[in-house]
Amino acid sequence: MFPLYALRDLFTDFFGGPKLVTGSQLGALADALTTATGGLTAAADGAQSDATPLPAFANQVDTVAGAADSVLLPLAVPGKMVFVCNNTATAMQVFGHASNPANAGAGDTITTPASHSPVASGTGISMAAGVACFFVCCELGNWKQGAIS
Repeated sequence: MFPLYALRDLFTDFFGGPKLVTGSQLGALADALTTATGGLTAAADGAQSDATPLPAFANQVDTVAGAADSVLLPLAVPGKMVFVCNNTATAMQVFGHASNPANAGAGDTITTPASHSPVASGTGISMAAGVACFFVCCELGNWKQGAIS
């Protein structure tokens, strides 16, 4: 699974001058951009602290029992992108992390296309049933949601 920091962190030995990319670095980059997980179950209680972590680049949630059931995005660091598919007939809650070490411990926010303003990590957003969307981080600590279907 891809670490919780930016893709550029896979290539830390590049800093300081030109160097060759190692096979393990390319493998880590490919894993970060192509991993997929299906069969996920949103956590039943709907709390941010117990939300099901989204472990891959592409995540399919196949079980959502109630509208308060929840999933948790990875830490919001620039360059990170996550696809989420709610493959159920029930809406679910999507949360950001309550504390992001890369952002001095501040909680991650999520900005939706409808609101254009960040929603606090503890509030989360509702993701409709049968919808696929992506979350991209361009600014430390903030996810931007975009709709696919």
